[in-house]
This record gives sequence, C-alpha cells and structure tokens, in this order.
Amino acid sequence: MSAAPELTQTLENSICPAGRVLLFLDFDGTLSPIVARPALVAMEERSRAALEALISSSCAAIAVVSGRMLDDLRSRVGLPVIYAGNHGLEIEGPDFAFLAPGVDKAAAALRVIEPELSRNLRSIPGSLIENKRLTITVHFRMVDPAQKPVVQRRVEEICRDRLDAVHLRPGKESIEIRPAVDWNKGSAARWIRDRLGASGWPTVCAGDDLTDEDMFRELPEAISIKVGPGPTGARFRVADTRELSEILERMAEMPRAR
Repeated sequence: MSAAPELTQTLENSICPAGRVLLFLDFDGTLSPIVARPALVAMEERSRAALEALISSSCAAIAVVSGRMLDDLRSRVGLPVIYAGNHGLEIEGPDFAFLAPGVDKAAAALRVIEPELSRNLRSIPGSLIENKRLTITVHFRMVDPAQKPVVQRRVEEICRDRLDAVHLRPGKESIEIRPAVDWNKGSAARWIRDRLGASGWPTVCAGDDLTDEDMFRELPEAISIKVGPGPTGARFRVADTRELSEILERMAEMPRAR
C-alpha cells in the first residue's frame, strides 16, 4: 500500500502521456463524507469543482458508481457524467441506459420484504430502511451497539426463505439486500468501459466500502484507491474524502500539463 505522493506520481505517469483518463468513483464515503442519515449527505465541494474541471478538459470519462438509487444519485451529483446506481444494476449515460438482467424476480421479492422489515425493526431505535427499488439497505449506524446483532439477525430471518431471489451483503454499519444475480460494481465498471470503447485508457477506481472491492478486483490493471481505513485489495490508499479531493484536483491539472 502506497502513500499519496506515490499515488500522485503513478497518476502522472499514466495520465499525462495518454492525455485522458477513465474514472470510476463511489459516492458515499468517497465523493461525500459518511453521515448518520443518508438523506443528508452532500458532495465535497472541492471534489465537485475538480470533476467539473475534468469534464471541461474533455480528457476524462467519469462514472459515479454507487449503491444509491439512480435518480437519487443523479440529483446529488448533478454533473454530466455516467451514473451507475444500485451497485451498477442500473446504468445511464448520455446515449444509453442499462438494467442488469434477472432483477425482476428480486424486485418482486423486495416488495414483500420491505413491509416485513418495517414491522420487525420499528421497535429498534435508530434502525433505518432505505428502499431503492432494486435493492434495500438496512442501516444500523445509529442503533445501540447491543441491538445491532438483533437487527442483523432479523434481516437474515426475513430473507432466509427468499435467497433464490435475493442475497445479503454486509456494508459499513449496514446490510444490503440485493438481487441474487451475478452483477456488481465491478461488472458495471467493465460494462461501461467496454461501452465507451475505453479499454486502452488509463483507468482510476476509488471507493471506501466492501462493494468497491468488486471494482478493484474486476479491473486489476486500474489505479485503485481505497478511501479510509480497512482491509482492501486496492493498490493505494488515501485517508479520507478530503485527501481524495486533493487527488482529483491534481488529476484535473494533469491532462492540460502534457
């Protein structure tokens, strides 16, 4: 794992000669700090300005790949980039739209699961159910530590008989209930890269959560960046969203500095 100066040098060595870059970015915990209530999250202004500069340079293709629902993600970012919501299950670009195959069965199961979660978790203060149509996230960041195992157990019990349609995946102080399909952020990143015809471009992936490890694995040749602490397969690490903002600012200067 390398520190930020080595990361900056690696980016310069890759991006400056090519004069272009393909960039995959998570949102929560990457472009925006993690907050207790997901509805209150806001993008780092320095990151926004850096992305705007990259877009203006016409040297970058940018995709924001998030667990958030597509409409929610688009409204929070508000930039002319590619959006991949629900961990890449739904993708929207300037001239294309994509929905991962096989999600219909899961969507029907989630419509049944959501009210059961509401009934079983309403007695646990701090628990939060985020229904994103194609996925559901159960947040327990604000739950009393003694009650967090109870939340996890109840979610597992509710979903136990529906594992042919959905599967569970742990997140940061959360549990994701997702379609049982062979598709993730890594699959989405590769699909976007192929759709753009950008397989030869220098590629950068950044994320903070377990779901972002799928991007790092799927694109092993990419310059992968883990944001924050925790085990990772990424090649580099930055301390937090502010340090990533600095990296993005430096990247915004690189294509013009060829």
